[in-house]
Amino acid sequence: MMSQNRQSEIDRRNAEFDYKVNVKAELEIEALHAKLDSLREQEIVKMLAIIEKLSAHLTEHRAGEE
Repeated sequence: MMSQNRQSEIDRRNAEFDYKVNVKAELEIEALHAKLDSLREQEIVKMLAIIEKLSAHLTEHRAGEE
């Protein structure tokens, strides 16, 4: 009986440790997702600026041909 109690306590501690590890991992994954989203947003803003510059350049070039 005492062996079963010790094993139950060990199992409870292991389960609690696993839970804490899983929660920490989930929080780190969420932080990584947020960082990736932010980087992706910054990249989109830069690409839009480049597209606007290219568009303006093409418009100027076409106006110069006429």
